[in-house]
Amino acid sequence: MPAFLSSLLFWEATATLVGSIIGAGILAIPAAVAQTGFFIGFWIILITGIISAVRHVMLAEVTLRTKHIHQLPGYVGIYLGKKAQWFTTLIYGMAHYGSLLAYCVGLGTILSSFFGGSVFLWGGVYYIALSLGAYHGISFVKRYELYLSSLVLILVVFIGFFAFDKLKFDHFVYMKPERWIVPYGVLLFAFSGAFAIPQMRETLRGHEMHFKPAVYVASIITCIVYLLFTVMTLGVTGQETTAVATIGLGQKIGPFMLILGNVLAFFTMSTSFMTVANGFVGMYEYDFGFSHRKAWLYALLPSLLLFAFGFRDFVLILSFVGGILTTLITVMIVMTFWKARHIGSRHPEFRLSDLHILGGGIIIFSLVGAVLTVLRNFS
Repeated sequence: MPAFLSSLLFWEATATLVGSIIGAGILAIPAAVAQTGFFIGFWIILITGIISAVRHVMLAEVTLRTKHIHQLPGYVGIYLGKKAQWFTTLIYGMAHYGSLLAYCVGLGTILSSFFGGSVFLWGGVYYIALSLGAYHGISFVKRYELYLSSLVLILVVFIGFFAFDKLKFDHFVYMKPERWIVPYGVLLFAFSGAFAIPQMRETLRGHEMHFKPAVYVASIITCIVYLLFTVMTLGVTGQETTAVATIGLGQKIGPFMLILGNVLAFFTMSTSFMTVANGFVGMYEYDFGFSHRKAWLYALLPSLLLFAFGFRDFVLILSFVGGILTTLITVMIVMTFWKARHIGSRHPEFRLSDLHILGGGIIIFSLVGAVLTVLRNFS
């Protein structure tokens, strides 16, 4: 057995990435895949998962080639210049604000369905509660992320167990290849977790040799969870899959599944919120030199204000953040990786090859997907 598998720090770092990736996106994947059919969706999930793993391990090497810890805009500034840094700060900030807004909408919807009251009330209350947790920084996230991520995996297994005898295999036959772009934006959002990579390096300080396997293990776990959840949901609900997948499962299987599914949604979004928020606070601290309190306010207040002013379209938020902003972030990561290999200030604990062909392919695939997402959703 590899030595890193017995390291608590390895599993804490892995849980940080898993917890940051598996969030609101998991709830929208089945409905998006249902539009094109399971077998096409299966390959899109795998391809997007591979792109995500490559993107994250590229950024991991960038962090190890740099003496000080930053968030992505800071690394872009070091290796690509100030103009590229400000562009990345803009898209990175919009992506983070959009992600936090999506979690606020999703959590508000779940809590209002459980306890009554308005989405506005519950979304606001829980947003503030999680923001206070994020104020305590990486130590707070490390303490609870491993347990929350483990609970998410257990809940997915439970859902699979109760849904298995309700599966109808004819639900997997439907195919619409021309709609392959429908899941693209949702899946890019669902696999995004670049903001957790600097936090992983901080967690693994002194044990950086575990960094690459932690990224790969987290990517494999995430891909398995998404495939399992999609199989179980589509197998039960088919073309009647709802935009928030757990609602449709509850309607087909019963109140217990509705409760179990919403508990899953609650914990996935809570873990992602904590990691995204902490990474965003870190960007303002590491890259712009803000005090912790000022960074916390800049990172968390705007999304709450957007929510208060009525920006609450869950699916549109996911499509915009995933299909457009995450695509641009991916391009900046690849370009920064290429540059850092030649002018990095630190000897890294692992080295990838130049990945020119693979990196170029990822850029082309991502940009084509972004253009098609814009044409489909915003034209």
